[in-house]
Amino acid sequence: MGKFQIEDKIIQYNVIRSKRKTIELSINDKKEMVIKAPNNCSNEFINKFLRDRESWIVKRLQVIEKRLSNRLYLEFKTGERLFYLGKAYPLTVEGDKDNRIAAGFEQGKFKLILPTYLEGEARIEAAKDIILQLYKKMAKKIFKERTDYYSKLIMAPLELLDYVVVHELCHIIHRNHSSNYWQEVEKYMPNYKKWVKWLKEYGYTLQLEWQPHEL
Repeated sequence: MGKFQIEDKIIQYNVIRSKRKTIELSINDKKEMVIKAPNNCSNEFINKFLRDRESWIVKRLQVIEKRLSNRLYLEFKTGERLFYLGKAYPLTVEGDKDNRIAAGFEQGKFKLILPTYLEGEARIEAAKDIILQLYKKMAKKIFKERTDYYSKLIMAPLELLDYVVVHELCHIIHRNHSSNYWQEVEKYMPNYKKWVKWLKEYGYTLQLEWQPHEL
């Protein structure tokens, strides 16, 4: 365990040494700092590495602090919201004297039924378990739909499939095909233009009706 001072704060960090050739710094959402370094990396070099990235560390910690302050811990009560496919939907909760536990999602609303005798952490854990089961059922339906969609592309090169996934995910941030959108795609897949060109030239071959003469 090492220590590093930034302004008036003392930050602890763990060093994991291995046969790797590069040094890497990460800070998780618990503000735990981990440095992955080569076996022969000295403590002096690690300290310099941290000094050089001091501004990044400060910004990263500020982001995490903001996330922590914005957290709203669920108590699974009526009026709270649960997320589904990126959108928040209202939750209604009912108590059941017959010890029934159930969860459902209909008409844009989550519904949760819990035994009336459950209280505190036991109630929260039971709610999380049944909601997780519901999410799994919902996920199976979505995965089936997406599998049907992507199965039409399974004849394509694997990297093209990666491009299609990146393409779709970037639309979460940018709904159109603006320059900002393509910059986002390029951030995750620098050679994306290669696959845009491939689709234009060979996309028509991705079907089972016929094949080109030259493969």
